[in-house]
Amino acid sequence: MIGFSFNSGRKEPEAELPLPPVRQVAGQLTVDAYGISSTGGRPVNEDSYLCQLNPPVPSWLGALMIVADGIGGRGSGHIASSLAVRAARDTILATDRFYTPSAVCKLLLEAFCAADRSVYAESLENPELAQMGTTLVIALVAQRRLFVASLGDSRLYLHRGRRLVPLTEDDWTRAPAEPGLGDPPSVAGRQVTLVNRAIGWNSDPDPVITDHEIGVEDIVLLCTDGLTDAATDRQIEAQLHKNRKRMDMACRSLLDIAEAQADSDNVTVIAARIDRH
Repeated sequence: MIGFSFNSGRKEPEAELPLPPVRQVAGQLTVDAYGISSTGGRPVNEDSYLCQLNPPVPSWLGALMIVADGIGGRGSGHIASSLAVRAARDTILATDRFYTPSAVCKLLLEAFCAADRSVYAESLENPELAQMGTTLVIALVAQRRLFVASLGDSRLYLHRGRRLVPLTEDDWTRAPAEPGLGDPPSVAGRQVTLVNRAIGWNSDPDPVITDHEIGVEDIVLLCTDGLTDAATDRQIEAQLHKNRKRMDMACRSLLDIAEAQADSDNVTVIAARIDRH
């Protein structure tokens, strides 16, 4: 299955310099996070997100952050994204595993599979929801490490010092649009975004899963393409640095940039700062 949307201004992650060394200090690390979402210039918000700090179970989990951007006709994208976020959350928060890096990576894969099953089952029960799907990116903070899993073109960045580095890769391709009968000639000059895989398409989701050492003053940013289509990496980095001690202000400033664009898309942003206890 292929989902598509017209977008002539989509921005690729920019080439980045290496991150500075991680800054570690003695004692326990804490996470300060904030999330925000907006419909932008669209009638329905098809994004969903979750930001939960220090859940009681599992005891080793310091933060769980999830962003999903729904795909589907007739407004079904918002159903897909909300089902995916809920299924992933429930899977992760129900685990009784002890902490090891490999156990966390397996848990993330299980969360993606649960999300895929949930969305696909709902589409089978409701024919009007056929072919709905969603992107999905999950971040877990545990034991001074950041675990990341993603599928689709929602992104996760790590900001350290004055550097911003993407830790996910977009899973899409671009091709020239093929005008249909009755389409204006201008359509031929536009680019179409082809999404080959999504949560909910019963395609055995195979997310890219990585883990990274994190330290004091690192900032983790999760976002949908409503932000990355509107802002360059350098603009995002500038706002994170300017508001590096206020995650709420960082998110709101990035939202303002996205909403200032003509025909702005749904936009969702979560920013999390790592600090000492």
